Parts: sequence; C-alpha cells; structure tokens
Amino acid sequence: MEFQLVEKTENSAVFSLESNSETLKKYPFEFELQLIYTLEDTSLHIEYKVINKSGKKLPFSIGAHPAIALPENFEDYAFKFEKEEVLKYYLLENDLISNKTKVLETTNGTVPLNYQLFENDALIFKALESKSLTILEKSKPYINVDFKDFPSLGLWTKDQAPFICVEPWLGYSDTSENSGDLFEKEGILILDSDQTFNSKFTITIL
Repeated sequence: MEFQLVEKTENSAVFSLESNSETLKKYPFEFELQLIYTLEDTSLHIEYKVINKSGKKLPFSIGAHPAIALPENFEDYAFKFEKEEVLKYYLLENDLISNKTKVLETTNGTVPLNYQLFENDALIFKALESKSLTILEKSKPYINVDFKDFPSLGLWTKDQAPFICVEPWLGYSDTSENSGDLFEKEGILILDSDQTFNSKFTITIL
C-alpha cells in the first residue's frame, strides 16, 4: 500500500499508513503505522510506530527487509555477530517454520558467505543474544546493522544475487503448529487500546 509523507526535514522523513475500509475487510483493527527515516552521519535510523486506534487489543508483527548491496564477489563477504553464541536457526517447510533446526557454523568468529547457505530459503533466528551484526568485506568492516529492539532475525538472498538481506523482526511467519488464531500466533505482539508501540534499528556504513 502507498504511504503518505506527513513530515520531512533535511535529514528525516515520516511516512504514515492508516487503516481504511479495504484494510478492515482483511484485518479488522483500526491503526496508524508510521515509518520514520533519519540520516545521521553514515547511519540510517529506521523507526516503526504502531498506534492502536481500534478501541480493542490489536495483534501485530512488524519487521524489516533491507537488501544490502555486495559489489564484490559474494564469497568475499562474511557475517560477524556481536556475541559468540550458538547460531541456531529454523528451517522452512512449505512456507511454514518447522521445528527442524540447524546451527550456523563459524570460522574464527565469522560466518563466510556462500549461496549454499540459502538453498532452503531464509535463515530464521527466533532469538539471538547478539543485537547487532557486521558484514565484513574481505575481512574488513563494511556495514553494521544494530537491532536492539528486535528479538528475531532473518538472513536471506537469492541465488547469484549481488545483495544480502539482514531483516530484524518482531514476530515471524506461521509455524507448522499454528492454531490459526492470530492472538495465539507464536511471536505475536498485542497492543492495548489507544497505546503506541515504538521500535528502531540502524544501518551504518563503516
């Protein structure tokens, strides 16, 4: 859907999307969603503001899908997570998150990139101790993504694509055991009537 520009400065822009007759047919809650972009030096801050206008509890998930260009060969890049931890991710089956997991192996604290990592689609981390991730280019820091407000993370690319997606999430796709009740969905957030939810992540060129 198309957002409306509601405010701008030399280094920021605020976009708004409000519920309407069409959204209410599919998602029966009144809301406003604001996306706030702010440039600061070499950093881009992306803030989400969810405003519950429905007069009842509002279930929602929100997350990002930024693609970061990798101008060199894909194998010249690596991930370095903020903390040393077991990088357990969940596998997709028929577009649902299964109970099957794998562990992302590290080499000297980094994860070298190759397209085979993504042959079964995205790597889905439901919970991480790390709250930031640095992309290395030929072992040197290239881009950092800081996602302190987001417990979950998706990593994804297409075969032979010159980019990598680093996706901070609050909530994620349905699991294979989902009941179909939105309020019971794993990872869902519930916002009380007339309340506002804020979260922010930052992408920094290093």
